[in-house]
Amino acid sequence: WCDFGADGSGGWYDDPRLIGEVAQMVKLAETRQKEGHHTNSADVSRNWYGVPLLRRNAEVALVCDLKSCYWLGDGEAMRTHYSLVDAVTTELYHTGTPFDTILLSQLPQADLGRYRLVIFLNTLRIDPEQSKVVAEAIKGRAALWLWAPGITDGEQFGPDLVRDLTGFRVALRGNGLPAGAAICESDHPLTHRIPTTTHATLEPRETSPVSGFLEAANWYNPRDEKTMQEQYSRFDWQATGDTFRWDFATTASWTDIHLKAEIPECDGLSLEIAGEGVAAETSLRLVVKGDRGGEFVAPSCAVGATPRTVVLPFAGFTKASWDRSDATAITFPLTGLKLVLDGASGGRQGSLLVRNLCMVSGDTKEQQVRTYGDPGASSPVLTVDDPTATVLARDTASGEPVLACRGKGRGLRVLSTLPFVPRELLSALMEEAGVRRYTDDPNVIVRADSGLTALHTATGTILRGN
Repeated sequence: WCDFGADGSGGWYDDPRLIGEVAQMVKLAETRQKEGHHTNSADVSRNWYGVPLLRRNAEVALVCDLKSCYWLGDGEAMRTHYSLVDAVTTELYHTGTPFDTILLSQLPQADLGRYRLVIFLNTLRIDPEQSKVVAEAIKGRAALWLWAPGITDGEQFGPDLVRDLTGFRVALRGNGLPAGAAICESDHPLTHRIPTTTHATLEPRETSPVSGFLEAANWYNPRDEKTMQEQYSRFDWQATGDTFRWDFATTASWTDIHLKAEIPECDGLSLEIAGEGVAAETSLRLVVKGDRGGEFVAPSCAVGATPRTVVLPFAGFTKASWDRSDATAITFPLTGLKLVLDGASGGRQGSLLVRNLCMVSGDTKEQQVRTYGDPGASSPVLTVDDPTATVLARDTASGEPVLACRGKGRGLRVLSTLPFVPRELLSALMEEAGVRRYTDDPNVIVRADSGLTALHTATGTILRGN
C-alpha cells in the first residue's frame, strides 16, 4: 500500500474506485477484528473481551531471519537477500495456497501444529540452540532449504555447518560459484511442471578473428569519474601478443568493459577465457550491440582459473533486460560488444584473460530444456556434493548441482543453493507434502484464515481447485 506512483510522485491508487475498494477492505478488517470468527469451541483462543480470535489456517510456514543479512556486505545483502525476500515470496503467492511468515527468533514459541511444509528463506546464521529448534520444527514436515542455510553459527563458517543442519553435503568453490539460473536434470515429479525453453548450441564450421580485438584503443570503460572514485581501486587493460588482459578491483557486484568493433553477419562468437584472483570466481555475460540499436546478451558462463573456450550461438542470445530500444532481433553488422563479469565485489583484485575472440559460422541446433532463474543475476552459491541425494537441477554455466532432494511425503527434504525456486516446483513440493492448494491457477492470489478466504485476480479467471 505504498502509493509511490509510476513516476515516484504518488498516484498508483489515485482513483475513486481503487480508494473505495481499500476503504471496504479496511472496514471489513476492523469488523472482523472486533467480532472474531464465531465458534462454539470451548478451547478456542479469545481476546481480553472474550471474543474468539481469528486463526490462521495456512499449512506452509516461511521462516525468515532479519539478522542474517548483517553477515554479508552491503551489496550482496541488497542483491541476494532482496532476491530471496522479493522473488521467492512472489512465487509463493502464485501457488494457490496461503502461507505464514515466521521469524527465526519466533520459532521456539510458534505453534507449528498445522504446518506440513517449512521453507527456510534466508537463515544464514543458526547457532547451536537454534539448530535444535529447527530440527524439532521439521519433524513430520517437509522442508525446503534456500541458498546457504546455517553456513555460520556466529563463530564458525563453512559448508560442514550446512550439512549438519540440512543433512545435505555441500561444497564451497572459492567464495562461491557464481550462478543465477539452472537447467533441470530430469523429468522429476518436482520439476516436470517447469516450462521448457529453447537451448541453442553451435557446431563451428568456420571461424575468423574479430578485427580490432587485440587493439587496446578499441576498448573503453563506460563509467564516470565519480563512480570510479567510489567503487574502484583499479580498472585498466592491455593487449599483449594473443591475449587481452583486463585488471580490476571493485566493491560493485558486477563490472564490464566495452569494445568498439564492426562484426559482420555470422552465427555466433567464440572466445577463450580464464580468470586470476577474484575473476576466477565470477561468471561472464557477453553482450552484443546491433547496428540499429539494441543490446542482446548470451547466457552466463563460469570463468574459472583454467582456460576454456566457449561458443555462443546468436540463437541463444536474448534482449538485455536493461535495453529500452525497439530492437527485437540482432542486426548486422554489430557495432561492438561488452564483457560483463558478475560476482566481482569485495574490492579484491582480479584479471580476466581473453584469447581468440572469433566470429563463428556453423550449424545451430536447438533443444527444449526446463530452466529457471535469471542467468544475468548471479549470486555466489554452494554446490551440492552429496552422492546420496537426487540431483534435480544444475547451474547452466558450470553444470554443478544446485538443486537436490531426498525422501518423500512429509519426510521430503529439498535444498536449493540458488536463492530462488519457481512456483511450479513450490506447487509440486506442496502437493507432495499434503498441503491443500485452493486453486492451481497461478494468476489467482489466495489469502485465508479460519473465517475468510480472499481470492485476487486481475482477469476474472475460472478457478480450478483441488
